[in-house]
Amino acid sequence: MADGDAQGGPASTNGINLNILNGTAVAASGPAAADAAPATAAAAVDRAKQQTGADAGVLARQRAQQTERPLLPTEEERLRIDVLELRAEVAAARGRHEQSQRQAIAQASGHATGGRGTRGVSWTDAERNVLSAVYKEATLNAEVGVNQSLEAFDEDVADRFRRRLPGDMPQVARRRARSTPAIMKELRYGIFPAVHRFKECYLAMLKLKMTGHSSPEQLINAAKAKYNGLNPYDGLNLTLAVKLSCPPLSKWRILRDLDKFGGARR
Repeated sequence: MADGDAQGGPASTNGINLNILNGTAVAASGPAAADAAPATAAAAVDRAKQQTGADAGVLARQRAQQTERPLLPTEEERLRIDVLELRAEVAAARGRHEQSQRQAIAQASGHATGGRGTRGVSWTDAERNVLSAVYKEATLNAEVGVNQSLEAFDEDVADRFRRRLPGDMPQVARRRARSTPAIMKELRYGIFPAVHRFKECYLAMLKLKMTGHSSPEQLINAAKAKYNGLNPYDGLNLTLAVKLSCPPLSKWRILRDLDKFGGARR
C-alpha cells in the first residue's frame, strides 16, 4: 500500500500537494487573467503618459510666466542702488555743509566792507544768480567795451546788481545797501572759484568720452557726481543725480557763455 500510494497517489513534495499548486497556477494563467494583464499594463502606460504630459504642460506654463514676468533685480544690484543713494545723500550733506561754511566766512569777512546796515545779512543763491547775470551783462556790454577802468567796471556791476534785485526779496533794502567792494568780493572770491571748480569737472567729462551717446544734460549730471567726489557714471542715474548738491551749477549755466567759464564746448 505504501508503494502503491507512492506510485498512484497524488504527487507531493515535502507534504505539499503539487496538483493543488498546479491548479492554482492554471487558474491564474487562465484566459481571463491573460486578457486582464495586458489591459492593466496598457492602462498604466496611458496613465504614465498622461501624467508626463500634464507635468510638461505645467512646466511650460511656468516657463512662459517667468519669461513674461519682468526680471527682478538681484540682491547685488539692490545693494548697489542702496549704496549709491547713501553716497548721494552723504555728498549732498557735505555740499550743504561746505556751502554754509562759505557763507559764514563771507559774512564774517564782509563785516568790514559790507556797507551801512548790511551786517548780519548773508548772501543767498538768488542773490548770487543775479550777481552772475549782471556781471555777464556788464562784461558783454559793447557800448563801453574795454575802455574803462576796473573801478568803473566794478561800479557798473554793483549798480546793475542793486537795481536788479527783486523788490519782494527779504531784507532787500539792506541787500541793496551793500558796498561795491563787498559785492565784488563775493563775486571774485565766492562765485568765481566755485564756478571754475565745476567747469573743470565738466571739461573732464568732455575729455573722458563716456560710453554711449551722452546728452549735454547727462554730461552735466556726470560733472555733478564728480564735483561731489563720486564716480561720474553715477551721475547718469537720475534718481541719484537729483539728490546731489551743486551750488555753482546755476551760476555756471549763466556764466558759461564767457570764455573763461565755458571752456570747450561739445
